Amino acid sequence: MEEKPAESFRVSKTEKALTEGRVALISILIAVPAAFLIAMLIHYFVEIPEQNPFFSETVVVTPQKYMPEKAKRPSRIRKSKSAEKQDLAELYDKKIKLCTANLKELELAYKSGSALMTEVVEARSALLLAEGELFRYENKIRRWGNSISDLAVRAETAKKAAEAKQREFKSGAVTMIDVNKVKVAALDLEIQLKSHRTFSNEDWQNAYAAYQKAPGVKTYRAMLEAEQAARPPRRF
Repeated sequence: MEEKPAESFRVSKTEKALTEGRVALISILIAVPAAFLIAMLIHYFVEIPEQNPFFSETVVVTPQKYMPEKAKRPSRIRKSKSAEKQDLAELYDKKIKLCTANLKELELAYKSGSALMTEVVEARSALLLAEGELFRYENKIRRWGNSISDLAVRAETAKKAAEAKQREFKSGAVTMIDVNKVKVAALDLEIQLKSHRTFSNEDWQNAYAAYQKAPGVKTYRAMLEAEQAARPPRRF
């Protein structure tokens, strides 16, 4: 009969321990969600400063490249005459003088019968195109692809050369093969001229018509100016 109280005492002690464990476990289960909930509420309602509260100003540190002692202060490099933009007007002028001298020699040779008229026509065209190159350079007119004004000069020259070749054939100075070659070249230039996108421009057409009536430096320059005005503005 004395063993019963001891046994009941052990049972009650065990139950008490289990009860305390359950209470602790329940407390933990309640405390953890509550902590998360409190943290969420603080994050939602309390504004967190973007900057560090211990510093009033934000310091940005940029990485610097290592530079040797000699390279820290670059010395000024004087431009030599070869590095500067060269004036090409003198070279264009020399070309014009050579073309002029060549034309005079061919005209004299034609009068003496030692040169053909086609050579004289081509020399006149070369001189005119040289004049146009100097005019472009002095007036800062840029060349965009094939110049329609240059094509017009060459096309008109080819037509006159074909006519001269035909007369030379009648006199027996050249063959029909020579005549046909010049005619084909004239047709090729005419196709290129009329296929150019600026050919339909009214102002350029008027300048071209004036050149056909009176070929020369003045009318050729008028074509160049009309060609420059007909170009669309640059996008950049």
